[in-house]
Amino acid sequence: MPPSARLVRTRLTSGTGAALSVLLVAGCSSSHAHTASSTVAGTTPNSATTTPTTTPTTSSTSSGSATVAAALQRLVLRTGDLPAGWTGAAYQSSPGASNAHAAFSQCAGIPNSDSAKTGEVHSDDFSQGEATISSEAFGYSSAAAVTSDRSAIAGPKAKQCFQTLFDQQLRAALPAGSTLKPPSVTVTPGAVAGMSNVVGTVSASVSVSASGQSITVYVGAVFIAGPTIEAEVTYENVGAPFDTGVLDTAVRAVSQRVAGA
Repeated sequence: MPPSARLVRTRLTSGTGAALSVLLVAGCSSSHAHTASSTVAGTTPNSATTTPTTTPTTSSTSSGSATVAAALQRLVLRTGDLPAGWTGAAYQSSPGASNAHAAFSQCAGIPNSDSAKTGEVHSDDFSQGEATISSEAFGYSSAAAVTSDRSAIAGPKAKQCFQTLFDQQLRAALPAGSTLKPPSVTVTPGAVAGMSNVVGTVSASVSVSASGQSITVYVGAVFIAGPTIEAEVTYENVGAPFDTGVLDTAVRAVSQRVAGA
């Protein structure tokens, strides 16, 4: 299930309270980038208007037919999938993701699956402190599109493509004067224990210095697939890896719903 770009809402607090937003090209479905909720060193982040759709358990942004969107909406993360203390904020779309998707597809040597997409749904962005987790689900008209996307995560070019695009997008997003160490990217194809429809994971860490301060950002995505469905659980944290217990619980919830779809 390849490729998606998302804006990792990594907050590097400067003396004036400005936020640093860094862009992660992280995965295998054609999602839009998340948009930071604050400015970077005096600049204004991208913004876009969304129309959230709410249910008793989660809110999301969707596209495609109402029937497809409703089916996909049942798959994404909801409040009950996370421990107490996690707060949801409405997903916001941002332009630019389709370009990153196309770039990853070209790099990995696979067709761009956007033309076969029948709908997409995005969960809230759930946060606690500096940690954030969210999910997306995508429907496709052809199982071949999903199979092709899945092949990229196990392909020999996956790691280099993720690393190259991640580095390029980060450098483009950072304010002048920032420094960036080469990101460390790990791609792990295949299922995880008890979740046969997990097709792979991508994780990355990167050290960034800006406005006189330095942070290490940890980000990642877990990719889940059905015959004509792709789903992602994406996560990030600042200063420490994301809580594996929270991640496992969230991924299992989405995996089980995709398996039953």
